[in-house]
Amino acid sequence: MRSGPQLSWGPPVRTGSERCRNSKPAVPAAQPESFAVALSPWVQPSRIACAAARSAGGILEAVAQTFRWIHRAPQGIGALSPLAPRLGVLSGTFNPPTRGHLAIGTAALEQLALHEVLFVLPEQPPHRQVPEASLEQRAEMLRAAVATEPRFSAAVTQGGLLLDIHEAIRTHYPAETKFFFLVGRDAAERILLHWPYADPARALAEMFARFELGVADRQGPFRLPSDVPAAAYAPRIHRLQIPVALETISASQVRERIARGEPVADLLPDEVAALIRRHGLYRSS
Repeated sequence: MRSGPQLSWGPPVRTGSERCRNSKPAVPAAQPESFAVALSPWVQPSRIACAAARSAGGILEAVAQTFRWIHRAPQGIGALSPLAPRLGVLSGTFNPPTRGHLAIGTAALEQLALHEVLFVLPEQPPHRQVPEASLEQRAEMLRAAVATEPRFSAAVTQGGLLLDIHEAIRTHYPAETKFFFLVGRDAAERILLHWPYADPARALAEMFARFELGVADRQGPFRLPSDVPAAAYAPRIHRLQIPVALETISASQVRERIARGEPVADLLPDEVAALIRRHGLYRSS
């Protein structure tokens, strides 16, 4: 498999406290002209944000995350300046981005009356192995996918947990922005019922104080659990209905089909499929 052109992403990822001890802006290495996606420089945490991260403690002890744009929505919040901005946030490894991912974003725009959906690619995805496609290749695929909808944006963050992502992105939107994190049914069940929080009640309170959840049907409809403490947040958890044919699409299904030499046109945006062919991704060795 050809690895494709590579970008230098600067120094190794540091914890929030390390970044706060040395918060001088990093100078990104030169990017080769052959790589198609242009990313903005890492945005380093401000001194105020660092002080807040140090003083918050507990769940938010190391939230000083950095942020990098891949693509900005031409008709998103920044362009329209709505009085009460509503932003959806969909994070994932996007290995690769599928029609299912885009269906969740489109459903959220319509069903939650959002002004923009931001697709977030964490540099360090939580609880996942390092994907076969490089971060640079997935960023290029994600940019191609979201460019098909003028209210879609995309960015890279260094942290992958929901609270980390919220801290990384919130200063890039107006202070009055209302955030909706978009997840599939299976991910919502992990977040609400099975995540290994030291203090589940506090963790959920921390999350729902900052954002609401939009939960997409995935291999069956989402039903709000009756378990305490998740049930207390029912008004802040919203079901998203997507076309049944798109519910079952997964990135692993795409990779398996490509490895077997099978067609994937029904699973991938055309722009993403073209990039996969160009880079020779996911082929069996």
